[in-house]
Amino acid sequence: MHAYRSSGHQPQGDDQLNERLGLRLSEHRSKYGVLWFGVAAIGVFAVFAVAFTSSTVMLVLLLIAAVACAGWVGVLMVLTPKRVALYEHGLLIDRRTRRPMRLFFEDCRSVFYDYEVSSTVIGTRVTSGDLRLEDAAGAVLTLSANLKDAVSLFRHIDRVCVKPVAREAHEAYHAGEVLRFGAVALSTAGLGVKGELEDWSNLRKVQVSPKGFWFHLRGRVMSEFVAFGKVPYAFVLVELLEAAGCELEFIEGFARRPS
Repeated sequence: MHAYRSSGHQPQGDDQLNERLGLRLSEHRSKYGVLWFGVAAIGVFAVFAVAFTSSTVMLVLLLIAAVACAGWVGVLMVLTPKRVALYEHGLLIDRRTRRPMRLFFEDCRSVFYDYEVSSTVIGTRVTSGDLRLEDAAGAVLTLSANLKDAVSLFRHIDRVCVKPVAREAHEAYHAGEVLRFGAVALSTAGLGVKGELEDWSNLRKVQVSPKGFWFHLRGRVMSEFVAFGKVPYAFVLVELLEAAGCELEFIEGFARRPS
């Protein structure tokens, strides 16, 4: 079953699909709209430049800046969902150039974290990047960090899509099964990075940063790097590495979970 369902008229019936989504919990709109105020401010400034300055060079530079900003904001707004409504059992994504779509949490098969968070005196916020959800058929939905209150949205997805997987992964690991997280595989017998499993004793340490994992293996001059955004359920992998007892070094800026 695909994670995506068009909200247009379909044989399944929109009413039934909406009922499956359940209770509406929150709404997260794109923040790119406010950038238009910056573009407008540059335009107003350019008008004043025409009225009060004779500098042709300055005027041309301001006009170029206004056009560039408008184009940049326009591209970002097209690529970012206008609105993401969070429901009890899924998401309703209002896209700008295509029909809205649905994603049901039960259809989610992989979650990729590719964003950074920061903690300040006013709370935790997502600063850049995105979170990607993938279904069994390989269809991918990207949720940008530029959605308002993205951190609460990402927390909910982590709770309903990732934590159940974490419980199953821990059980499978302790049962001796081989678990694969993209290019990384591990079991109680050992760890494999872009290759076959090697004994745990061959691993010196793992460095974890917002950018990815550095696996330092004995007998190798260069460490093996795997980007964070390429590892499905990356936080579950971190938990399993800890459970395996390997040495972990968390580089400054790494947030253990979206919560």
